Amino acid sequence: MVSHLESVDSHTQLSWIKELREWFSGFISEIDDLESIDVCLLLESIKQTTETSGSQELKLEADVSLIHIISDYLSRYSLEPIFVIKHEVVQVLLDLLEINSVCEKAVEELRKVAFNGVSHDNALWHGTLDTLLKKLETANVSMLRKLRFSISKLCGGKIEPPFSKVS
Repeated sequence: MVSHLESVDSHTQLSWIKELREWFSGFISEIDDLESIDVCLLLESIKQTTETSGSQELKLEADVSLIHIISDYLSRYSLEPIFVIKHEVVQVLLDLLEINSVCEKAVEELRKVAFNGVSHDNALWHGTLDTLLKKLETANVSMLRKLRFSISKLCGGKIEPPFSKVS
């Protein structure tokens, strides 16, 4: 599955990432044991493809695929924080916040992460609150609303967030 992403040909990589996103989005709701798919290896391979590719189209498609795979997985396994920690989902989402085409979706997914106590603590440990607060400076109205919901959720957990940064 991952070998296609290691192809030297960016056209092959692009078409395979598009196929992968379509397949994974439809497939994830039908699979009983998603742990049988090495999602970590898949996410890492897509992320590596994004970082090493010179093609903007390939980078965009890879980023969109990353956010969709994470979103589908979190929707199904939101109560399993081990996935969030093991696969460094928070860090991937924080990286995706820097990409305009998937930024709003990344904020929504970070809010999902904050719903579970363990994942919530992991998100705070990675500096998610600081990053979201910085995003407030440049956000449009739609993004402000999503940021507000996510920041609110992060401030309601067990570990006391640094409220001095919010005020």
